[in-house]
Amino acid sequence: YRARAGQIDTPSTGSSFKAGDRIRFSIKTQNKSFVMILGREASQTVYTAFPMDSEQAQPVEIGRTDLPGSLELDDSVGNETLAAVICKKPFKRSDVTWHLDKAPVIADCQVALFVMDKGE
Repeated sequence: YRARAGQIDTPSTGSSFKAGDRIRFSIKTQNKSFVMILGREASQTVYTAFPMDSEQAQPVEIGRTDLPGSLELDDSVGNETLAAVICKKPFKRSDVTWHLDKAPVIADCQVALFVMDKGE
């Protein structure tokens, strides 16, 4: 979800975003899973978007889960990629490898990508 100027919408990959937008994540799984969302800015800096206060993936139940908390976007510009890493077993941030121009990699897990066009 994206909150901007008091309005909430559900953007699609490639949508435009700007500094100050708040984003919140919703995940749909078919199994009990462990989830972490990583971000990679246009500068190639990688950060943990969820959970913000832990290096450990968080458990989610079967079905749709609105993840707690939200993230306010900074003023960096360019395409920023979010990657939802979903695994059946617990994992840590250090278990995930993200090479330039490729999706993050972790054995036996699924990765869903979402691209934000962060204009000026």
